[in-house]
Amino acid sequence: MTPFLLAMVDPMLTTPWDYLTTWFQNEDLTPFGTAHGKTIWDYGGHELKFVNFISEAMASDARLVMNVVVDKCKSVFEGLESFVDVGGGIGTVAKAIADTFPDIECTVFDPPHVVADFQGSKNLKYVGGDMFEAIPPADAVFMKLKYIFVLFPPLNDIFYIYIYIMVDPMLTTPWDYLTTWFQNEDLTPFGTAHGKTI
Repeated sequence: MTPFLLAMVDPMLTTPWDYLTTWFQNEDLTPFGTAHGKTIWDYGGHELKFVNFISEAMASDARLVMNVVVDKCKSVFEGLESFVDVGGGIGTVAKAIADTFPDIECTVFDPPHVVADFQGSKNLKYVGGDMFEAIPPADAVFMKLKYIFVLFPPLNDIFYIYIYIMVDPMLTTPWDYLTTWFQNEDLTPFGTAHGKTI
């Protein structure tokens, strides 16, 4: 977990918080873009040290979670023939699946500069591409979104609940009220959106 914690307090990732006010007043897509002049993907495309730093941080977090997933959720993977880890970085998640389930063809899918130096194995391969253009076809697509692991299609109640939480309007609507929240005295964006606290 140390690489993950170090990444979360690194100035490259904390500085954007200092730019929230400016970000709300401009057309940049993210506070990262406001702080650094380019998106996190563009920045990573030119700064391999940053890509490696973020990849190792995500991998350390994934190692902890995947130990539990492959042990306690084996039924989720039964019947799968193919699996794609979108944004898989160094391949921690896909490696854990490939090692535990040798009959599943696993793919780590990330931008070419991220996966260029990695070698696959018998049932693990690395593919470079842009997830905003296309994702390789598979029985299951795995993404780490907002620090929640999600498996599409939902094959297990655990993963289905996570998907539900992420798309439930009760929980997503407050993001639409951030600007209003910064201008009032509500304690949280949830309170601004719904008129009461959680």
